[in-house]
Amino acid sequence: MLLAASRSLNSRSGESLPAGAPRSREVFLGRLGPWWQPAAVLAAGLLGWAPAEAAAQVNTERLRRSEAADGWSGATTLDVTLRTGNVDLALIGIGGRVDRVAAGTQTFAVVAGDFGWEGGERFSNEGLIHLRQTYWTDRRVSPEVFLQANYDRSRELLFRGLMGAGLRVPLVGGPRWSVVAATAYMFEREHLDVPAGAVHPRRTSAHRWSSYLTSRFTAGDRVALVGTAYVQPRFDDLGDTRILADARMALQLTGRASVTMTLNLRYDSGPPDGVDPVDATWKTGFALEW
Repeated sequence: MLLAASRSLNSRSGESLPAGAPRSREVFLGRLGPWWQPAAVLAAGLLGWAPAEAAAQVNTERLRRSEAADGWSGATTLDVTLRTGNVDLALIGIGGRVDRVAAGTQTFAVVAGDFGWEGGERFSNEGLIHLRQTYWTDRRVSPEVFLQANYDRSRELLFRGLMGAGLRVPLVGGPRWSVVAATAYMFEREHLDVPAGAVHPRRTSAHRWSSYLTSRFTAGDRVALVGTAYVQPRFDDLGDTRILADARMALQLTGRASVTMTLNLRYDSGPPDGVDPVDATWKTGFALEW
């Protein structure tokens, strides 16, 4: 279980959020120009993994089990932020993960949700389910397939479904540092809650090229760093690109309990009307795996 204090920089513009609600344009990423925003998000992911580890992109690599021993494993998570007084704030994140490694395959499923209220008004509401299977081979290249469904009301996303398949290749392997690259074809379908006459259509379908680079680094027996950078352009319009950068540090307290700090940045070159292109989320807390 993960008990965490979390802070999310909300992406919506043109909306009256409750007093004190954070906005991405109030931080330096929101002040950067259109060409610097995706570069900054991607660089954050690369800087997160170099020394260590879309609308609605999700980094499942951070959730992947690093060991390849046969058997079952998993984790449950709970992020809680409560504040009262001048501002009444509640942020709750729940989730779970199950892994199975057997017969040359690794399969894992992830379920997660985030909900937030400020002054009695909802400003965060999103959920996700992701399933992925990797087939280990005698060669360096490993095929993998995946399915996902999610929603995110803060980004006007009512539903997003996707499926894909690709190849995963280890670039660096060692007892303390590893780097893995992967590339895949992905088909996605989105339903958006946008008003009539909006520039962005309510329903879209896209064929995307999804690639990521992830790295893990352990310092001693107690510190682990994981960083990942995803890039997801459309095949028929490379300018329509989504980028996800994620960096996490875990300080082990006991055999299964750790203190964690996670920074997540995401960029969408073509967000729905009234939604900013950049989101940032920072979370700290405790993790317990089984």
